[in-house]
Amino acid sequence: MENPFNSNTYNNNYNNTNYNNNNNYYYNNNNNYSNNYYNNNYNNNNLNNNYTSCSNHLNLTPEESMIDQPKEKEQPMPFSAQDRTLAVTTPSNLAIESQVTDLLREDEEPSADASPATTFSIQLIAKGGHVIYLNHPNAQVATLKVQLPDTAPSTLELPLQITPAIDVKQLAISTHDYQKNRVKVCVPRLDPKGKGYVRIEAYGLKGGSGGIELDTEKLITDIVSGFHLVGMQPSSEMINSWRPFLRDFSTTLSNMTLDLKDTPSPMSINSYDPGNYRSTFERIASHATNRRITLTRYGAAYLHIVSQIRTKIKQQQSLPIDPVEYPSHSYTVSLQPNLLHMLPLVASLNHLYATPIGGEFTFDVGSLMQIAQVAVCFHPAFLNFENSKRITSTGINLDDLLTAALQETTLQETARKQMDQQAQEKIKKTVGEVSDSLENIELVIEDAKEQWQSLHPPTDNYPASMQEIIKDLKDMHTLLTKKLTILDDLAGADEKIRAKRKELVVKSTRMQDEIDVLLPKMQQELEKVKRDAVAQESTLLVSPTGKGIRNDRGGQGHYGASRGGRKHMGIDFSSIVGQDIVAPISGKVVNFKGARTKYPMLQLYPSKKFTEFDYLQMLYVHPPVGINMGASYQVSVGDTIGIAANLQELGYSVEVTPHIHLELKKNVPGKDPISIDPTKFFFN
Repeated sequence: MENPFNSNTYNNNYNNTNYNNNNNYYYNNNNNYSNNYYNNNYNNNNLNNNYTSCSNHLNLTPEESMIDQPKEKEQPMPFSAQDRTLAVTTPSNLAIESQVTDLLREDEEPSADASPATTFSIQLIAKGGHVIYLNHPNAQVATLKVQLPDTAPSTLELPLQITPAIDVKQLAISTHDYQKNRVKVCVPRLDPKGKGYVRIEAYGLKGGSGGIELDTEKLITDIVSGFHLVGMQPSSEMINSWRPFLRDFSTTLSNMTLDLKDTPSPMSINSYDPGNYRSTFERIASHATNRRITLTRYGAAYLHIVSQIRTKIKQQQSLPIDPVEYPSHSYTVSLQPNLLHMLPLVASLNHLYATPIGGEFTFDVGSLMQIAQVAVCFHPAFLNFENSKRITSTGINLDDLLTAALQETTLQETARKQMDQQAQEKIKKTVGEVSDSLENIELVIEDAKEQWQSLHPPTDNYPASMQEIIKDLKDMHTLLTKKLTILDDLAGADEKIRAKRKELVVKSTRMQDEIDVLLPKMQQELEKVKRDAVAQESTLLVSPTGKGIRNDRGGQGHYGASRGGRKHMGIDFSSIVGQDIVAPISGKVVNFKGARTKYPMLQLYPSKKFTEFDYLQMLYVHPPVGINMGASYQVSVGDTIGIAANLQELGYSVEVTPHIHLELKKNVPGKDPISIDPTKFFFN
């Protein structure tokens, strides 16, 4: 892969862009980013010196400054002086594989207290932190350094498997974390074949003309570095949302079928969209950022990538063959992030996350074409295909070659179709399960609405029933979110399934929106009922005389006290003859005389509605001064509503002390009002 910090690449490309010292707003006021700085720090082809210099000026953290920079290498381990083989010391009762298996745990780093006499040309760090040595980029055997407990350092040689297109030298100067994601170790004891191995593989998804490989972690690292280049810090929201976006973006790229035909008519470049993938990328970006994303000049970016692929194929080919004709397995396509051209993306991301959540944002994809370079790795099948074409042109073994190529293509196509069919069946099954689940959710929502409409707030079971309904709706909302996630993860579906999937997404979203409307209404109603209940239960009425319940030789004044053959149906509040009687609660008062007893009395109809009673009735109370008998008037709690009567003037014996009699009345349709116990409304 071309060194992105190569002086020729930088001087010819970067200084000719719009990001030079004079034109770019990021650099206008910063002397650290002058042309002299870049010339002094990037003109050296050595990647390690370039990046170290860059990190010092950018004030990067130690971790950030180690991107693609070699770590300090540990010293090689000792070899046997005579046969140049690795000296392994093991206890007689313990196999080397067992010791290595017990030693190599994910959370341990190998010891570095000794090294081999022979210096290896390449050192790598494997997953788990284990040190791997290679004596050549094309080596077939790897040396695993082992530090056994209580013994001298030892080594173990294992078969080496390298995925095509891996540049081992470039990998060796990358960060340890970068290496750990690509180098794996399996000791013989854990290998079903009993041999063990060291495997160096690509990180992410395979490419080829059927798709494009993208190292998302490298791109995120370069985006962060791009922010640091302009003295900015990316937000946690940006990193957290763009990591799943780039993962989904990479998955979609790997599933794309690239159309390597020549550029179409200029009139259709910007709208050019083979396979209709633009809407998929817009949905992925919108879902990740919570903004409505629109991609413009998508066709220009697509054709830019296709043009680079075609150019690299033409540079590699030895026959004038149209790049479209090469089989998909003859090469692999990947996008390599270009740190030096991250500034347009940094600016776009900065504007994107400054846009309010739910807002609209337009990404000019055409302006971001330089953030990644297209790399094409050619496989043996590329040369084989050209040889077949060359033999075809000379007429040598044409039938045999065509037959063999056809058989190979047929087998590959059959295998591909089988895999596609299995994938389609799995997707179809998943869509069916989601569809059935959505029908059940819809029934639960309808049932919850019917229950809500049938409930009446005054009933005792209303709060519990409402809470159960609200809980059911919240559970359904969560379940709908999970179903939408499942639908979002379905890729590679055929047209019929895509239509069904779209229908289910619309249905799920509609039901979520309905729940979002219902829940606030239900919760507000429930809270109001609770507040009213608490207010009603906690309210005490004011004593009309300011005194307690009478208890004298004439009888007891509490509710239910014996009155011979009957019960006392109210409360007798002690009073002083002639004192003011006040309203226990706000409402309308009517003073009058009893039709039979002629006792002075009044009725008070509360402004606040109570479920237990409809009005208060007091006996032995004359109208206040200025109020005629039979008049009605509004009062507030504590206002004077009468004067305490002299009971002896009304015919009572002197044993009955002064008091007023109070009852709470409840109307009953078709019957006389009934009296209820007023005690709890006046006393805790």
